[in-house]
Order: sequence, then structure tokens, then C-alpha cells
Amino acid sequence: MGKYFVTDNERLGLQASQFIHAKISGKYFEKAREEFPDAKFITVNELYDTLQKSTGKGDELIISKFAKPWEESLKANYPEASIIKYND
Repeated sequence: MGKYFVTDNERLGLQASQFIHAKISGKYFEKAREEFPDAKFITVNELYDTLQKSTGKGDELIISKFAKPWEESLKANYPEASIIKYND
């Protein structure tokens, strides 16, 4: 049982793209960390590695706007998890 803030997936882009993403998302994640101080901030891949084949029972998944493309997959893989969308 855990509380996870799903940030996004691993990025394989150019360094410039990663720098721009970091600048844009910096304040977004700062605010999210203040709002969810007890959540573990984790990528989609890290979440799959952590929860593996569980149903998500007792887990809370907070999905960032950057992880939205994986929302349906997370719902299918962890049908018993509580899912919250964070779009602020």
C-alpha cells in the first residue's frame, strides 16, 4: 500500500528537450510536492517495477499532466487503485 505521484515516463530526447521540460515542469512539481508531501514521486516505469503484478488495492496513484498518456494503462493494470488526476 502506497501513495505514488506518477510524474511521466523516461524521456529519451535530446538534452535541450530535457532542459526545456525541466524548466516548464519545475514549478508544477514543486507545487505538487507541497500538496502531496507523503507521496513518492515516481515515473511510470518505476511504478510498474514497484507494484509489478499487484491489483493496486490500497494504493493511491496521483497522475500528473505529463503522465496522462498512460492513464488508461494504469487503470487497466491497477484496477483497485484509487486514481487522482493532478492537472494544476
